[in-house]
Amino acid sequence: MPTINLKSTDDLEKIEEDVIKAAEKSGKKNVIVNIFTFPGKKLKRRWDVRYKFNKKHLVMDAVIAAGVLFLIGLNIFWAYGGFHYFTDKLEVKVAGGESARAGEMVTALVSYRNGNDYRLEEAVLSLRLPENFQLKKVGRDDYDYAHNILNLGNLPAGANGEFAVEGVVMGALGDEQALIASLNFYKTGKRGDRLWGKFSAPAQWTYQIADSFLALETSLPEKVVSGSAVTWQIKIKNTSDSLSFEKVIVKPEFSSELVGWTEPVALNNLTPGKQEIITMPVKFFTDTDYKNIALNVFWRRDGRDLLQSTWSKQQTVLRPEFRLTHSIVSKAVNPGENVLLTINYENAGAYTIENAVISLELIGDYWGVPVESAGAKVKGKTLTWNFENSPRLALIQPKGKGEIQVTIGTKALVKGSNDINLKSVVRTTYRVEKENADFSDSILETKLNSNLAVDAYPMYFASTGDQLGRGSLPPRVAKETKYWIFARVINDINDVDNVTATVTLPVNVVFTDKANVPVGDPLVYDEATRSLTWKISKAPASPSLGGPAGATNIGFAFEVAIIPTAGQKGTYPLLLSAVKVSGTDGVTGEVIEKNLGGVTTKLIYDAKGKLRDGVVK
Repeated sequence: MPTINLKSTDDLEKIEEDVIKAAEKSGKKNVIVNIFTFPGKKLKRRWDVRYKFNKKHLVMDAVIAAGVLFLIGLNIFWAYGGFHYFTDKLEVKVAGGESARAGEMVTALVSYRNGNDYRLEEAVLSLRLPENFQLKKVGRDDYDYAHNILNLGNLPAGANGEFAVEGVVMGALGDEQALIASLNFYKTGKRGDRLWGKFSAPAQWTYQIADSFLALETSLPEKVVSGSAVTWQIKIKNTSDSLSFEKVIVKPEFSSELVGWTEPVALNNLTPGKQEIITMPVKFFTDTDYKNIALNVFWRRDGRDLLQSTWSKQQTVLRPEFRLTHSIVSKAVNPGENVLLTINYENAGAYTIENAVISLELIGDYWGVPVESAGAKVKGKTLTWNFENSPRLALIQPKGKGEIQVTIGTKALVKGSNDINLKSVVRTTYRVEKENADFSDSILETKLNSNLAVDAYPMYFASTGDQLGRGSLPPRVAKETKYWIFARVINDINDVDNVTATVTLPVNVVFTDKANVPVGDPLVYDEATRSLTWKISKAPASPSLGGPAGATNIGFAFEVAIIPTAGQKGTYPLLLSAVKVSGTDGVTGEVIEKNLGGVTTKLIYDAKGKLRDGVVK
């Protein structure tokens, strides 16, 4: 037998040609020619020799190769269990409602059926519960609550079952949740042997939280007036028969144009059937005719806020532009003076204002009684005008305006007062487009000048009983009697700078050149004006030191002598014809000037001297 050299190209080509000729001669053209013996250029050469000019060979060989591969695959398919492995007629279902209410007890029905004609082994059904779902009961005694699984064991062909799953739905309004049941098992082959790999059949029940046991009810007028206070009432009720809400949060959704409600409201322990009412005074401030507002109610559970109820409305807002202001001309007021106060109102909008009521409230201890009330109804420190005492307020047409002027007295002195400034506020209520409205101007504060004064009084005996004066007591006509005059500064509101006190002596009273000035400048006597002047750079505001309110320990004392005239018999003659004081208020900057009148010989503060005192004899 001849030897074939596999490394020789000529020998190989000859073999191929002989095989082809033999195949054609015998009529068998489906002979498989191995074209994979040598790669690369050898393959191309064989293509040129075998298939290039005879495509039928190529098609036949491809069909034969595909058939071989199919047979190989079929053997593998049967080796792995055939249709048992690749097909499945196991049915798992979870059924329930399309929607649920947060906090509601729901029931889902889980069912399974082995529709295969072979046994399933070690079947275990597991449940994956929705977030926050409270599982209450599963309708199988052998259910493992700790791991949420049910061991079904082996399921013969046709085996089936079902059970109920009961629990409480927890979540936010609009949440989509799902309860998923998965049946895990092993398949068996035609010979009953277990097939390789574990299989799973899932099913799920999907539902949406569409409602809640927290009922929300609100009440707002159909129309509100911009800038006017409105009472917003919100009712939250637990409509459940058994569920309690430990904490409920009511949160408004609005911009800064709605004021009066800044923080969410928390309600605690809302038990079944319990209702809570929230009342909020709010004001709408907007330059548009509508305002979108909303309320959300949350159930706070395990640190999360779950939306339970929501409410929204496009609120109609009226903008009448009824303006109200008041003013006082004076920058500062001296205690005891009258104050002219002016109230101005104007309808600057397009709506007619009906039945307007304007009130003026006076705030502060130093306000006195009205001197001129312009027909107002006065109650305490409040003055009120309405269409009854001021008919023009019954109907105020667009562009209409008006003015009210009142004169209010002030008190000269209020002992121990801490409310020392004059405050006032004006308010109005009215109707516009059948809606009630109200408005108040900002509080107007007018400063009081300090209650600067000098308390001057004569003394014949000191408080210790020592005699200070000389001469007759009571004084006698044509007889000289000497007194000491004590003067102390009174200042109970603000510090006063550059204080000057001046006293003037009558013609029959002389200054004896005796004086005591512990603080301030020395007394200066002016013979031409018969006056004594004392100055100090600052007199601080001071509480009472046992004398008049605001009395300080700042002052001076001096001696005078009087020789009563016959015309002064039977009277308490003047020792000082005038006492004046001036200074600059340290707060208001106003110059204070007061003439406090005269001082007589009457011994008001001299306890011992009172026993002998009297009119001129």
